[in-house]
Amino acid sequence: MTQAEKGVLPDIGTVATVEIDGLSVRYARSGVPKGTPILLTAPWPESIYSFHRVLPRLAIEYSLIAVDLPGDGPSQSRPDIMAPEAMGDFVISLLKHFGISRTHVVAPDVGTLAVLFAASKNPDLFESLVLGSGAMRADQQLSSRTSGPLRPVGALKKLLNMCVGIFPIFPSSNRSCLASKRPR
Repeated sequence: MTQAEKGVLPDIGTVATVEIDGLSVRYARSGVPKGTPILLTAPWPESIYSFHRVLPRLAIEYSLIAVDLPGDGPSQSRPDIMAPEAMGDFVISLLKHFGISRTHVVAPDVGTLAVLFAASKNPDLFESLVLGSGAMRADQQLSSRTSGPLRPVGALKKLLNMCVGIFPIFPSSNRSCLASKRPR
């Protein structure tokens, strides 16, 4: 009988909630308390448990924090934080709350744009980014540096161009991208 069949959640480390920017947010911490930590943002409509197969393997060598961003899993939400740029500001607040001054990030789905906005505003926080399949509403404003509605492809291209000067971006075979400040 599997853990799911027994009604037992997989072990992903210490799972707790914390209040950040007035919202209760669920997270899991695991791994060794050394080196640059890895932040993993849960893909929508999943939760931090979507990483249950990789967290134990990564925890052998890395410090990890997996988070259900606002609106994911049981984490609270509110309308003003659900836009990609506002969610990017939340990611910065989350890192500050946990005392993380530099991190690697794995941010699939809705975390992709949030982390790109965070990295464009505060590049020194990020050692590397693993991103993939981010989506955006056609009428979403990118930032105070842009004006008017943008098409999704144009909006993403413009956002990526803001980050390219900070992080060289290398496409991978699975349509995600890996960005790192270190030359390979």
